[in-house]
Amino acid sequence: MSKVNITEKGLKAIANADFGGFKLTINRYALTAHKYAANETPGELPKGTIIHQGKIGTIEVLTDAHVSYECLISPSFPLSGRAEFGELILYLYNGEIFAIASASPAVVKDAGTTFSLGVVVAAAKQGGVINVTVSDKSNISRTGTDYLPSPKDTVTNAIIT
Repeated sequence: MSKVNITEKGLKAIANADFGGFKLTINRYALTAHKYAANETPGELPKGTIIHQGKIGTIEVLTDAHVSYECLISPSFPLSGRAEFGELILYLYNGEIFAIASASPAVVKDAGTTFSLGVVVAAAKQGGVINVTVSDKSNISRTGTDYLPSPKDTVTNAIIT
């Protein structure tokens, strides 16, 4: 995505979570067909009509201020042909808009293909208040067959040998 705007409600949610000691849950996204001009920036509200919605796949805390959200777009969207979208909306758990991202030029997705769209949102203290499952594994473990760990001692469900 080209540009990201954290809405006033999104910034307020970060501040409240930081002050109150609780975690933010950002769990779904939506896409619109709005096509942004190169110099156009997202605002507080979407500029287009929603054409697809889904759940956030993976959330990765990159730094205290940078969080990456992965939106998995299923092969069933669009049902046929191709779809273009230029706006991605991230929602808080309560349905309020957390952030809006723009793409210029618009992104094209063909029917029957799986698509993963990542957006990095930057805001002070966001990384410390986002609700994520903590994991120290980001890929499948790899080892030689002589050093296979016991299944009860490994944190992954698969090992490449």
